Amino acid sequence: MNEYVFITRVNPEELTQEDVATVRKGWDELVEKWKAANHYLSGTPVVKPGYVVTANQAAAGVIQEKGQRVVSFMYIAAASDEQAQELAAMVPVLPFGGSVEIRHR
Repeated sequence: MNEYVFITRVNPEELTQEDVATVRKGWDELVEKWKAANHYLSGTPVVKPGYVVTANQAAAGVIQEKGQRVVSFMYIAAASDEQAQELAAMVPVLPFGGSVEIRHR
């Protein structure tokens, strides 16, 4: 098995409370499914703003790209890049305009 990092982004400001509940339920179900199939290694949500540090300063904030920000990091085991893409396609933020960046670990 290869190890991958899934970097998940979405614009949480565009989600309603109902959308957030749907996404959370989707994550719970998906993580259980991935654990049962030995794909899920670990992960963490990133829900609160933090700090952006550059060579000249540090300031509170969130890096956003096209309105999206990182909302989670996950470490996933998959047999191939193709399987990693198939697993990423299951992520529950995708129907809400989210995205998953896949990197080899």
